[in-house]
Amino acid sequence: MDIFSLLFTNIIPLIVLIGMGYAGGRFLDIHLHSMAMMVIYFFGPIVNFGAIARIDLSPQLLGIPLIIYAVLSLITLSAYALAKLKFDQARASLIGMGSGIANTGFFGFPIVMAMFGPDAASIYLLCNLGIILNEVTTCYYIGARGKNSIKNSIQRLLKMPLFHSVWLALLLNVMHVEFAPIIDDYWQKFASAWVIVGMFLIGVGVSKATTLKTSPSLLLSLSVVKFIVWPLCMFALVLLDLHVTHFYDDQIYMMFMVIGTVPLAGNLVAYAAQLDLEASRTAMCVVLSSVFAVIYMPVVLTLVRLFLTPGS
Repeated sequence: MDIFSLLFTNIIPLIVLIGMGYAGGRFLDIHLHSMAMMVIYFFGPIVNFGAIARIDLSPQLLGIPLIIYAVLSLITLSAYALAKLKFDQARASLIGMGSGIANTGFFGFPIVMAMFGPDAASIYLLCNLGIILNEVTTCYYIGARGKNSIKNSIQRLLKMPLFHSVWLALLLNVMHVEFAPIIDDYWQKFASAWVIVGMFLIGVGVSKATTLKTSPSLLLSLSVVKFIVWPLCMFALVLLDLHVTHFYDDQIYMMFMVIGTVPLAGNLVAYAAQLDLEASRTAMCVVLSSVFAVIYMPVVLTLVRLFLTPGS
């Protein structure tokens, strides 16, 4: 199966999960806020804790999340600063927060598993660590600034379970703490449930909108960053290593591009709901970006694969 067909067939089920979430929210009265709290306080921290704690943090690979973190923090701060020139504080905070995270977990993780198999998952999650670090620091702080003071925003950040799960997992990793097999077994179950609940959450968020409309300015602002700026930045990293540093291989290059082409973050809906920042409109933006990614991701990744293997 070629890469386009492989990606297309693995993305479609994720769109179906969004549709199921929409049906559940519309007809079964599933609550957006309750689901958001489950993702933020349980699934997200547990899945990311387990992923970070089990990664082999070699010096060469450790540079990947640090580079990604630096690039995405710059994107986040730049988008926030530009948005403040046109929008009010709440909308600017939402755009800034949404510009620095992506659906690398709910959307990207199953794609990498399909393309490269379980052995590559830990490397992908190591790449994703840079996004997580940006998410739980710069992004969440800017999002909290939408309707909070600087002091309250920092307090909210320090109360985030995901923030503490990241530093604790890194500490245990450095200490080489080993976990019982049953813990690993349950981590895999939580990881699968995290993908399903996360995609459901997007659909539930859309179902709570009084009308199925979004703000064109919000959608345009988030989409330009996610589908133009992110891929260009990730491709720049690929070119830099391909022609200058020579640290990594084609598989890691493709993971960079998966990160660069996934749609808007499902977690963005959870954070918007928690912080009272246009959660329904945000959910609609995430849905539209996910539908767009069904075609966008296979096209871009196929072109990058051809670029990396010109003789094929």
